[in-house]
Amino acid sequence: MLPAHLYPIKPQNPPLPPGLSLYLCDLSTLPWDLDHCHSLLPPEPLSPRPPLRPIAHLRRLQTRALLYQLVGQQLGVPPQQLTPAHGPDGKPTLPGLAFNSSHSGDWALLALAPQGRLGVDLEIVRNRDNLHNITNACMTYREQLLWDKLTNREDIVAFYRIWTAKEAALKAWGLGIDALRRVELNDLQQPTQAVLDQEHACKVWMLQPSPALVAAVAVA
Repeated sequence: MLPAHLYPIKPQNPPLPPGLSLYLCDLSTLPWDLDHCHSLLPPEPLSPRPPLRPIAHLRRLQTRALLYQLVGQQLGVPPQQLTPAHGPDGKPTLPGLAFNSSHSGDWALLALAPQGRLGVDLEIVRNRDNLHNITNACMTYREQLLWDKLTNREDIVAFYRIWTAKEAALKAWGLGIDALRRVELNDLQQPTQAVLDQEHACKVWMLQPSPALVAAVAVA
C-alpha cells in the first residue's frame, strides 16, 4: 500500500526498466512538520549543505521522510531502523534496493528500483533571464554548437530537459554537480543516454508530469 499523497507516474516512451517505480507528491498537501519528519528518518550524518530557508528545509525533510517510508515498506523494515551507507557526495545506499529523490518548490519525485544505480531530478519550470549564461555553464562544447542551431533554444522547457537529464545522471553515478558541464547527452531535445567517461554511462528517461514540471530519471 502506497503512503498517502503519493501518485505513481510513468514516461510514455520508452518504457521504464522492469521494477522501477516513480512517484510524485505535492508536498504542500503533506501535514508533516519537522518533528514528524525526523521521527521517520534513520540516523544520518550531518549535511554539509548551507542552511536553507525554513520552508525549503521542511520540504527537503518531507521528501527524505517520504522516500525512507517507501524504502522501509519495500524492504519490510521500519524506516527508523534502516542503516544506509553514504557515498562521498552523501548519497545513501542500501543492499537490495536502489532509491533516489528530488524536490523543487512544493513538489517531490521519488524513485525505487530493485537494482542498478539510480538518480532522479525534478525542476519547476521558471523563466531565466540569464539563460544563455546558464546553458554555457552546463553544456559541453559540442552541445553548445548543437544548441545554437536549435529553433527552440529560447524554450525554457527545452533547457530544463537538458539540466534534469544531466543532474539525474550525476546523481545515479554519485557525483557532484561540478561535473555537470562534462556530461554529454546523445540528444538535446529528447535525451535517452548520458556519458561522462568510459566508466560513467547511463540511460535516461524524460518526464513532464505537468506543464510546470520537468523531470528525468537515470539508471546506470
